[in-house]
Amino acid sequence: MVLQHSISPSSICAVTFTNKAANEMRERLKKLIGPGCTEQLKMGTFHALCARFLRIHSTLVGLDANFTICDADESRKLVATILKKHKAYIEEKKIVLSENGVQSMISKAKAKGKSAMDILAEVPVVQIVDAPSPTQQPGTVNDVQYIVGLIFDEYELTLRRNNSLDFDDLLLYGVKLFAGFKHTVSWCNYVLVDELQAYSLYLSWSRLIDPKK
Repeated sequence: MVLQHSISPSSICAVTFTNKAANEMRERLKKLIGPGCTEQLKMGTFHALCARFLRIHSTLVGLDANFTICDADESRKLVATILKKHKAYIEEKKIVLSENGVQSMISKAKAKGKSAMDILAEVPVVQIVDAPSPTQQPGTVNDVQYIVGLIFDEYELTLRRNNSLDFDDLLLYGVKLFAGFKHTVSWCNYVLVDELQAYSLYLSWSRLIDPKK
């Protein structure tokens, strides 16, 4: 595109899923089009590009530009801390939950664009107000959804209070930015995605930044 059609590299977004793939792409492009043109490309992982534009346009989506990024291990530790606060309920309901399991459920909910309140809203009211009986059977799906919703809510409040975003938030806020403020991607004329997966947030991101969508 750059060499054969004289397209400005600064109008191209090249995105992939892993840092390794992004680095390999960068090195190949340096050999093909030169270091100068390669540096003009908006290139990196979905998360890295979102972080880049969110720092530039942070105020548009209610963030501080100096936000920190909570990695997977930090997220898991935070979930584990919150999980302990609900130990009594979990034991009464005979629910089996691990921090890894809760973290996965929160991540999947975010991938679908669901908030903690969305999760809690799906739990029948009777499930929330009923006290556990002495002969309580092992936790039901509603029990699990309820406690995960509570943990999710506190998890999000803690992240916001600490001016922090997890990896899923980078995509969510990126989608929010690109959907609500089209001028932030007005530079983009071409989007190149390396092996796009059928994951709703990635698809939303790609469609929003693509000027033809």
